[in-house]
Amino acid sequence: MTYDTFSGRTRAFVRNNYKAPSINAHLDFALKSSAPDVSASCVIGQRDYLLGLETVWDSSSNEFTQANVTVAYSVDVFTFYGSISNWAKVYSAGFYQKLTDRVSYAGETSWTRELPDIQWNIGFKFILDDSRNQVLKSKIDNQSRVCFSYKSKLTENLKVILSAEINKSAPTLMGFGVQLER
Repeated sequence: MTYDTFSGRTRAFVRNNYKAPSINAHLDFALKSSAPDVSASCVIGQRDYLLGLETVWDSSSNEFTQANVTVAYSVDVFTFYGSISNWAKVYSAGFYQKLTDRVSYAGETSWTRELPDIQWNIGFKFILDDSRNQVLKSKIDNQSRVCFSYKSKLTENLKVILSAEINKSAPTLMGFGVQLER
């Protein structure tokens, strides 16, 4: 349950799950007003194939506000998926492949009916040192943004993260993070 101090609204969420070897289903209730929003999702798996369905019912307007369908093929070192979402307004496809124990890459593309541009991005992950959890990640997208991040475990409870985003139409962004664990 949450309370927004600015708007004075209270929200509560109730979730019900069902899980079996080849099915995973959720039924969520978002209690934001007198009539809750109901979200139902289900993933069915058969061998290496998956089918996912999701829908959202807005009780206050008495209509479905979202419907999404995804199909996927997934094995240990490779995954491919395709999805249709937002009432067939957004089409997406993506893949992930683990090349070695240290190198993996992934890509995604999507197209929206309202926009003529195709969105895409490709990312790589390199594990530099397993013992110190040193990981280098990079990503490039259709907007000419190139992103890098480096994460290293300094001690058992302390990790440091460095990141940068280079963009042709905006200033370069850099970041530094510290992660403490108990």
